[in-house]
Amino acid sequence: MGLLKSINIYLLLCTMALVPVCARGQSIKDTLMINEPDGEYPINRHLHIYGTDRRLSPDFIAGSLAPSAFTTLFPEKSFSARLKVYKYYWLQVTVKNNLPKVDFFYFQLNSQTLDVVTAYQENPGGHFTTLGITGTDIPFKLRAYRYCDLVFPVMLKPGEVIHLLLRIDNNDPNDGDDIHFLPQFSASNIFKAEEEKFYIVTGLITGVMLTVFLLNIFIGFALKEKIHLYYGLYILVALYEIYSISGTDLQYIYPQRPEFSGYLQYLSPCLLAILMTMIMQFFLDQRKTNSKIKRYADIGFWAIIGMMLVNLFIFFAFPENRSLIGVYEIVLAVLLLFQCLVFVASAVEKILQGFKPSWFYLAAITVFIIGLIEFIVMVLFGSNQELVLKRYPNDLQIGIVVEAIVVFLGIAYRYNLYKKEKERLMIELSIQQRNLIEKIVEAEETERKRIAEDLHDDVGATLSILSMHLSNVPKGTGGESHEQQSLNLSVKAFNDIRAIAHNLLPRDFTETGLFLTLEARVYELNTTGPIRFVLITEGDEKKLNELFSITIYRIVNELLINIRKHSMAAEAAVQVLLTENNVQIMTEDDGIGFKSDSVMSGIGLKNIKGRVELLNGTIHIDSSKNGTQTIIHIPLT
Repeated sequence: MGLLKSINIYLLLCTMALVPVCARGQSIKDTLMINEPDGEYPINRHLHIYGTDRRLSPDFIAGSLAPSAFTTLFPEKSFSARLKVYKYYWLQVTVKNNLPKVDFFYFQLNSQTLDVVTAYQENPGGHFTTLGITGTDIPFKLRAYRYCDLVFPVMLKPGEVIHLLLRIDNNDPNDGDDIHFLPQFSASNIFKAEEEKFYIVTGLITGVMLTVFLLNIFIGFALKEKIHLYYGLYILVALYEIYSISGTDLQYIYPQRPEFSGYLQYLSPCLLAILMTMIMQFFLDQRKTNSKIKRYADIGFWAIIGMMLVNLFIFFAFPENRSLIGVYEIVLAVLLLFQCLVFVASAVEKILQGFKPSWFYLAAITVFIIGLIEFIVMVLFGSNQELVLKRYPNDLQIGIVVEAIVVFLGIAYRYNLYKKEKERLMIELSIQQRNLIEKIVEAEETERKRIAEDLHDDVGATLSILSMHLSNVPKGTGGESHEQQSLNLSVKAFNDIRAIAHNLLPRDFTETGLFLTLEARVYELNTTGPIRFVLITEGDEKKLNELFSITIYRIVNELLINIRKHSMAAEAAVQVLLTENNVQIMTEDDGIGFKSDSVMSGIGLKNIKGRVELLNGTIHIDSSKNGTQTIIHIPLT
């Protein structure tokens, strides 16, 4: 019995000792073979993933879990999880170097969503030692390899077989409820070439964006145009977004404070979309009066501002609620896509309206949206990861740069069009000013001619008769009668001169105002002529400046003189109405009228038309055998 019990205990111990060996033996059989010195090796065929919410040791993962607990990445090249995300993910791979020399290889994850990643390597004793640590929550100088991406260098001797474990800690709720990575295992020369290419492209992008930024700031201050200052700020935010997507922000902007990346990763896209909306509306000259789509752009604009406030609220009130942060990410992604589609619709609307610079904006925003859709699809559904994570620059980063450059060129083109339009308007204004001066000179000459005719026909004739009358004074009787006639002629000459002066400008016009002066003029005409005039005035004359009032008086007085001289009417009505926005003058008489082809042939009507045009007004005359009606509208603004 004792011997049998000893044999059973021995067999049990052997079985227990063989369990981890069998487990590891299963992993070793699934080995990534390094047979070529230069290349990127198909790690997805040999990489196994296990997710859990428990914090486990690498020895337990390698020794106690059955191979069936793991999921092989193949046939996928990338891994993505959303909404249902474990706190810990373990990646397991076995690699054998069949090359005849010692070399470094690089295990790269192509991800900016992994908080902390710790690599372990199995030692000859069967236990695991830490190979290094990296992640978006790790200060840049403490990373296993100082690169913007998450990378572990692995040294392999000839014929050496190593068993690697990577533990992903996804404990930072501020990074959202998603995880994406695309693993690569590359030879040293391949990785170094990609690394060098990355920094060259990053330098070129930075140089281009900063050049556009400085040009916009300089032009903005030189021309005092806000659009360039807004665009300069947009360039900086866009450059930050490029850095953030590639992880370069953790290397260059806040290498010792990686937590800033989690704070800003949702605020920077919102700020970028807000600035894009402002620039779009400036660039396309989008207003409520010329765009039906502006209301949707405004709705998106304020919704994005609201999302920024919601982000701050979640950050301070529910910092541990991963599900809420995940829902926020989805809503923000959909809202940003909606706003970009509004940008496209706005550009198309302006193109249909004939605004040529809109083609620049449409081309720029289309390239940007292609990259944005790829990125959003990756975030929401986990697809397109190779296009977004592995490729640098990806389509979104290319879209940001192209959009920045093309819109800047569009602004320059827009200014060139505005410059030509301004030159054309200046020429037209110069012609209008020259025509206006000619009309003013013509009106002055016409006025002088009329004054000369009045002086010659009325005052001159009266004074000539008076002179002849005085030179033929009869002798003897009849002297008193002759003196009376001479006195009458003198009074007539005085009245003629007074009438001419009154037609030019009544005395004390400034003190009495427009309405009282017109009343005095109508009273004078009623007492000295056969036509009975009726005057109607309405409105606040105090809001008219003196020059405007004088011009209105001259127009009305000219109309009264024309009625008195030519209408042969018995009655006439004059109406002057001052409204909030315009002056309306209307005259109507029951005279004989005049032919339509001679409406503007008289000196008086020419003067009226010239003064009305000077005030940007309109005149309409309707004449028939039953009388004449004249309506004048003059705007006050």
